[in-house]
Amino acid sequence: MKYYSDLLEYLSLGVAIQVNGVSVNGENQEYMNHLLEESDSYMKDFEVDEEGEIYAVNYQYVTND
Repeated sequence: MKYYSDLLEYLSLGVAIQVNGVSVNGENQEYMNHLLEESDSYMKDFEVDEEGEIYAVNYQYVTND
C-alpha cells in the first residue's frame, strides 16, 4: 500500500497529482490507488517551482513499446 500513503501525503500537502493525465482528488483517490497498485510500471515525475518546492506529481504508465 505504498502508493496509497504517497497519494494521501501529497494530497494533504496540497500537491496536485495526476495519473495518466487524470487529476486525483478525494472522489477518485481509491480508483487511482488501485491503478497504481495493479502495476509497477508507473514512473513518478515531480514538478518543482523556482524555490525547488514540489507543486505537482505526475504518474505516467511506462511500456516497452
